[in-house]
Amino acid sequence: PTGQPTGQGAPARPGYTPLGQMPAARVAPPVTPAAAPIAPTAATANKPIIDQVTPKERQSLLVAQPKSQAAATTSLQGIDRLVNVAKELSDHPGLERITGKVGQFSSLDFHPEATAARGLQSTLVKQAAVNALQAMREASTTGGAVGSVTEGEWPILEQQLAALNGAQSAKDYKVALTNLQNQLTATSAKIKSAYEMTYGPLKYTAPEYQRQEVKSSSGWRVVTPGG
Repeated sequence: PTGQPTGQGAPARPGYTPLGQMPAARVAPPVTPAAAPIAPTAATANKPIIDQVTPKERQSLLVAQPKSQAAATTSLQGIDRLVNVAKELSDHPGLERITGKVGQFSSLDFHPEATAARGLQSTLVKQAAVNALQAMREASTTGGAVGSVTEGEWPILEQQLAALNGAQSAKDYKVALTNLQNQLTATSAKIKSAYEMTYGPLKYTAPEYQRQEVKSSSGWRVVTPGG
């Protein structure tokens, strides 16, 4: 139509930019995903803590190692001794003679089975238990993983030992002895694991224990290896 400018000389309309003169669109940079945490390899997971820390931390652990090893070893020895005595008393044929409302006052029963069972009971409560608990109390003061375990475990063992009431029936007494043995086994595993997670394998040998064996001619005797 007349009066309408055409072609390249046509003035641009207000607010309008020809397509050829539009700036290139900005493309957002690609988003880099956050790095996923590196899962520990099997080799790293199996290494003790002392092999995964800084040199300074390693030195501190090395300084504390002798005390931790002694605490773990002494505690395990006491526990093993207590387990052996508790198991032997639980299996003892004289247990029924020293338990129950009558049996608890059986100090005048001089039958060999009663005498031997009373001796084991005394060893359990007055010697093996005292030594084991004392070792664990001392271990709890050493700090570290082993100390933390023993600090929480020895009060539980005290409760288990308190359940060994001579006024119970032989059956109930055996249940209490079984519960004590189970707790001792669990405690032993925790102490060993605490040390080995920090330092690696623990060099420990359980003390030798000799059980009594019935002998009809003279009651009970100590059995020596191979005898």
